[in-house]
Amino acid sequence: MDFTNIFKDYFTFLQFKTISSNPIFKEEMEKCAIWLCNYLQKGGLESEVITTSSYPVVFAKTPKVEGAPTFLFYGHYDVQDIDPLEEWKSDPFDPVVRDGCVYARGAADNKGQVFYFINAIINWLRLGKNNLNIKICIEGEEESGSCGLENSLPLLKEKLFCDYLLVVDCDMLKEDRPAITLGLRGILPFEIELRGIGQDLHSGHHGGMAYNPAKALVMLLAKLWDKKGRVAIPHFYDDMEKVSRGELRHYCMEFNQDEYKQNFGIKALEEGACKNPLYACWFEPTLEINGIRSGYIKSGMKTIIPSIALAKLSCRLVPHQKIEKIKEDIERFFNKILLPGMEMKINFYGGGEAIRTKTSSFLIESIIHSYSEVFGRKCERIMMGGSVPIVLSMYKVLGCEVAMLGTSILSDNIHSPNEHFSLDRFKKGYFVILKLLTDFRSS
Repeated sequence: MDFTNIFKDYFTFLQFKTISSNPIFKEEMEKCAIWLCNYLQKGGLESEVITTSSYPVVFAKTPKVEGAPTFLFYGHYDVQDIDPLEEWKSDPFDPVVRDGCVYARGAADNKGQVFYFINAIINWLRLGKNNLNIKICIEGEEESGSCGLENSLPLLKEKLFCDYLLVVDCDMLKEDRPAITLGLRGILPFEIELRGIGQDLHSGHHGGMAYNPAKALVMLLAKLWDKKGRVAIPHFYDDMEKVSRGELRHYCMEFNQDEYKQNFGIKALEEGACKNPLYACWFEPTLEINGIRSGYIKSGMKTIIPSIALAKLSCRLVPHQKIEKIKEDIERFFNKILLPGMEMKINFYGGGEAIRTKTSSFLIESIIHSYSEVFGRKCERIMMGGSVPIVLSMYKVLGCEVAMLGTSILSDNIHSPNEHFSLDRFKKGYFVILKLLTDFRSS
């Protein structure tokens, strides 16, 4: 199989600046959706761009086969912001190949994985098997909460109908260790803004009199966790699902702490993670600070008391934790401890609840077999601490079985500078999908 032309088109796909969190890229998002739609049409699929309340969804399907099972493949063409740009070794939207990996924003998450599965489908179609119905749904807002697709799901229910939903946006254990993902944590991103002064003030003339909003914010944030690092918001853990030792036997829980810390330059682990890091990442909820902004942060000094302080945070949630309840708990907590005189705004950004699939089914075993054949070794069962917010909603609306897979690994630096994706794992992901579709028979 010659991947030369596929890689050429893949690199073109990566050049679109599809940062969904920044509205200045709206036109670029739309151009990318049209390009992707045209690519699928040229590959022999019936495709269209579907308008939503935010960014467009690209939908495609193969010719209908009566009585055959239907697969719906999900992915996203939007990417994370490229900040901090100065830490990139090359232009994040000008793909560069180094040591067998392509470096670019979206190389792995999720343009690389999208591109190998659509090309596997295109080439499966050319083989003329005609024993399955294949649909494709590629959205442009996964990194920003999937609000457009979420709001459109009731209207798209018939179009997206399927027996099996395959989410190709997940990880393996290592470069040569395949794994199928059996669950994702949910997510609730939000920001909090404190305003306590009409304008920035001279820290000498006003220091000791005017209360500093940045000080108020860091003191507030410091109360979000107890001394053991557990989230201190009352009732945060009330509804979380406990996982028994019997259930844990289904998952590969191998973890090398020293290797992990060395690979990512980590100096310390959370106290709860020291005993069982993967359990903490896969089966427990978290609350993390994603960014803080206030006052003067450029080089040199500017001695002021800033008028505004802002923090961006996100919760990762586990099954049975409900987003609306967590929102109420967060707002109640902040309002209770807020310093009098400070104006507070809390803004929640969409989100999605956790999902956990069966540990075994005809579909799961078929995917595991395809992985094992392509990689030449046993495919493990794992969970993923990350989130794909729309998956649970699609499962509920479509009433289908869900499976989550991919060939990314933790060291691909997704969401970080110098994101990259192994071209060898791109090829293997392609062959996993092609083998699954070629070998699949109705259960």
